[in-house]
Amino acid sequence: MWQKHLNDQTEVYLFFSAVKSGMFEGVARLVSDYYEETFPFWWENHSLKFKGFFFIEWIYIKDVNYKHFDGLYNMDNEEVVKSKDCDYLDP
Repeated sequence: MWQKHLNDQTEVYLFFSAVKSGMFEGVARLVSDYYEETFPFWWENHSLKFKGFFFIEWIYIKDVNYKHFDGLYNMDNEEVVKSKDCDYLDP
């Protein structure tokens, strides 16, 4: 996804929310490619399946109620507030 948007010179934004919070807690812009190497934090269990990292730039860090996103839909024509991790919104 990153390479396609890099070639098209479009930006990728990530919306963060906590399960059953009823809010988005932040919006960030993707600013790097995905790096497959392990990013060693002290709490990381190296046997886990999640490895790699990418860099983001925080645009907005604040609780924003889902009602402010009424009318915004994902590619499956579902409200964006019902989206799952990694759902894509068509620009």
